[in-house]
Amino acid sequence: MERNRDYFDLVTGECAFIAAEVFSYLPLCQTIRLAAYTQRPKARENDPIDTYILDLKFTREELKAFNPDTTSMHPFLVHSGARFQMAEDYQLERIEPPTWMNHEDIQNAPVG
Repeated sequence: MERNRDYFDLVTGECAFIAAEVFSYLPLCQTIRLAAYTQRPKARENDPIDTYILDLKFTREELKAFNPDTTSMHPFLVHSGARFQMAEDYQLERIEPPTWMNHEDIQNAPVG
């Protein structure tokens, strides 16, 4: 359970860091949406490859005011409208892919 909690804090902390970096490069940007998924190899042909686990929204002001010494990431994300499914042991479970993403564009995007 502690390992899953640490994983949650690590992944969501990385997302907050990415959002803060984007805000620093785009001073007029006020909101950032991030989606996170696991990349697992297929065991069977019909197994999903990418399982979405996070759909996050960060606003510049909320992220700027966030203090990890006084508030943990979980209540901060819940308050901001994040979408995730956490099991009792803190493991992140599958969520439906975010509706704001066009999956055909992403799947057909050139890599590199």
